[in-house]
Amino acid sequence: MSIEDLRARQRQALEKAGHRTLWLALSESMSMQQDNFHRLEALHSRYCHGTVATLPDGWTDIVGQFLGMIDDLGDLADAVSLRFERCPDGAKAFAFPEMSRWHPHQMNSLRIAQRGLLHASRETCEACGKDNAVPMSVGDGSFFLCQEHQASVQEKL
Repeated sequence: MSIEDLRARQRQALEKAGHRTLWLALSESMSMQQDNFHRLEALHSRYCHGTVATLPDGWTDIVGQFLGMIDDLGDLADAVSLRFERCPDGAKAFAFPEMSRWHPHQMNSLRIAQRGLLHASRETCEACGKDNAVPMSVGDGSFFLCQEHQASVQEKL
């Protein structure tokens, strides 16, 4: 292996490490503000789990809408447990229902709400909550960002 090949690999490794560092910094800067988490928790205390705080701040409104839809399903506070996760393809809500206490209509409504959250998160900027977000790759990860935030990330790349 020539010295030029080694230098090229070193440059690639440094660039990849820089992108990972940028992804981590962006994730941290876009994390949900405590005030927003506490607001969601106050409005939807029966279903709001601590994992909501791991989602980006820009998704606060769509998570609130999802929790509102769960509230509308009926009194299921002791019949369901929800967990949230930011995945490469958007926000996912994992539900662990006690099946014997759920009506088929409620199960269908839950699936519709879960799909709605996922699709809404794909179109909502993780930083500011504006619509028309598109995925933007940063190293091995990606974000859903509006044009304004894509431009600021592009400058850092």
